[in-house]
Amino acid sequence: CADQGRVGLYGVFDGHGPNGHHCAAFVRSYLPECIFSNPLLLTRPREVLKQAFEQAQKMLMKQPIDISSSGTTATLALLLDVRGPLEGESEPAEPGDTPGPWIFVAHVGDSRAILASKKDDEGVCGSPGTAEPLEVTCLTRDHRPEDEAECERLRHHGAEIRTPARGSGGAARVYVPGQSNPVSALTRSFGSSAAAEFGVVAAAEISARPIERDKDLLLVLGTDGLFEFCSSHEVVSEFLRLGASAAALEATCAKARRRWVRNSHSGTFDDITAISVSLAPFWREQLQ
Repeated sequence: CADQGRVGLYGVFDGHGPNGHHCAAFVRSYLPECIFSNPLLLTRPREVLKQAFEQAQKMLMKQPIDISSSGTTATLALLLDVRGPLEGESEPAEPGDTPGPWIFVAHVGDSRAILASKKDDEGVCGSPGTAEPLEVTCLTRDHRPEDEAECERLRHHGAEIRTPARGSGGAARVYVPGQSNPVSALTRSFGSSAAAEFGVVAAAEISARPIERDKDLLLVLGTDGLFEFCSSHEVVSEFLRLGASAAALEATCAKARRRWVRNSHSGTFDDITAISVSLAPFWREQLQ
């Protein structure tokens, strides 16, 4: 909390490569410290998030671990309730334009943030057991070679994007020209220093939107393993049935693991991390 408004920060991280777990642990610890120590947080949140990601990458590069083929995704959701205008923000649709609670999302990689909202003219469905029609909005895009804009950006940096033959399965990968092994499955990531000169960077993509009173109900952050075989609507359904609780998290992750086992040739499943946040406390307090 702060005098100018309330603050909440939530994040998920998904390491990859031999030292991915070390990368994820470092970034998970460093980013909140960097963000909350910045005095501009409540007045220039976009800039604070951008700088935090840049600084975290620089500090990760200095750690005594090999990150040439290791790294981590990061998806952060900053919930910020400001009471006054923001300073020096040139981006459209900033909290200074509409006072109240806002969501800022900053991410690199393919961990997602999704927002569940009630559809217009429908009753509020914020309590467990309700089944009102929902609108689910993805607040992030996957930073993968399949994304056309990301693909073109990396090609501009000299990378090769190779896609498996049709019917062979698998996803597109980033290659160093002339090499047979891919250097990355992602187009943005912390770490992954071997792919940095070819455009795989930790530059955060940042978006912002207001939390709409009586409409926005639930925010869910999850690693790609959660969404591989479960749609966004399936993911939020358990939370709306059971509430934003540990039981709902376990039920949702268990469903994702079962889907992985059914669809995997070896019966294995990807690491799955998820966080759910009920948004009702943020907009209900605005009524007081």
